[in-house]
Order: sequence, then C-alpha cells, then structure tokens
Amino acid sequence: MAAFSQKKEEKKIIYRQLEIKRDRLDTYFQKSMADSIAEMFSPNCRMAMEYDTLVEDREGVSAYLKNDFLKGKEILQFRCIPEEKKIYDEIIIEMGVCLVEYTRPIEKKLYKKKMNYLFVWKKADDNVYRIRAAMWNSSSFPCK
Repeated sequence: MAAFSQKKEEKKIIYRQLEIKRDRLDTYFQKSMADSIAEMFSPNCRMAMEYDTLVEDREGVSAYLKNDFLKGKEILQFRCIPEEKKIYDEIIIEMGVCLVEYTRPIEKKLYKKKMNYLFVWKKADDNVYRIRAAMWNSSSFPCK
C-alpha cells in the first residue's frame, strides 16, 4: 500500500467528505440516532469508549449506543475536531479532540468533556469511507 498516492485535489475532496461525516456524527449524537451512527461504521468495526468494554461490529455499536441513550443523557454537542490526518490509499488515520456537551435531565446540569479520539476510516466496496475503528479517551497523555 503506497502512502499518499492521491493527488492534492483528491485529498481535498476526501477531507471534505470526512468533514461532512463528522458533522453528521455530531447531529446523530444530538438526536440519539444510534442506527444512523452505526451506519457510519463498517460491518466489522471496533469501537472503544473510555473506561468501557470493546464493542465489536456495526450491530454492537448500535446496541451500545441505544443502551447509552436510554440512560437519559441528552447530548448537545459531539464535535470531533481533527488535529492530524493521514491518507494511506484506502485507509485514513485521523486523530483529534472531541468536545462533548451533555445534560442529564434529572440533574439539570450541563457537563462538558474534552476527549482525544482516533478514527481509522476504510474505503468500502461502494467507495464510501466508513469508520473501521474508533477510540475515545479523556486522558491528557493517552500514549504514555
């Protein structure tokens, strides 16, 4: 697999597509749309949320999120801001910061959380990039 075989214009188009997908992710989290979020993942994906078990495959992502949404958390923002992106042919590695704001209606309190994230996007047979792996962690130094 040759790194960065795409031309500059192709990279711009791919990065714009990912920007649109991150915006959708934010919207879907705000609307508690677990199935729509899961559709952004590849069928054989892996997802690791902070301090939780590894979730495997698209159906697992949907079930995990549905369960999480049932706990009464209302997400106001789920904004993933990339700090670094690399394209390797049909795979994209993206790292950045995810800003999350949510309330728990019972407590009527606003929570703000800043997390590091890592996405591995993989181009599917239909030429759509989907999340193959996703991890979130709020540690200041996740690689230590």
